[in-house]
Amino acid sequence: MKISFVVIDESELDCFIAGRIIHKYDCETPVYLFNDAQSALNDLCTNSLTAVGLTIILLDLQMPLMDGYEFIREFEAKGLHVPDKYHIAVLSATVDPRDLNRLQCLVSVKTVIQKPLSPDKIRMLVQQLTIGSS
Repeated sequence: MKISFVVIDESELDCFIAGRIIHKYDCETPVYLFNDAQSALNDLCTNSLTAVGLTIILLDLQMPLMDGYEFIREFEAKGLHVPDKYHIAVLSATVDPRDLNRLQCLVSVKTVIQKPLSPDKIRMLVQQLTIGSS
């Protein structure tokens, strides 16, 4: 299965590091980096990011302008929640049970990955999502 990644995090450094970690996992995997959620949402709406396969969206929750929760609400409202095409994995440092419980209620969120990101976490995520999609 062809896979691509969309990383959404206001920190340019965190985006860069996530891109490098994903390329350590597989250097051929397309990775699209966004420092604001609205730009990512716009590109996802126009289908300019992906052609075929599964797109894994690594989403930070705490961002200015449009936070991760707002992104997910808009993503679902625009009809982008297509289980065979997109999976959202929240990338967060939060351990607050209220945040984690709130995420469990969102149909588009497939998993929460605790920061820091690593190649092993990417490998496990891809295995989890591709086995579930097979």
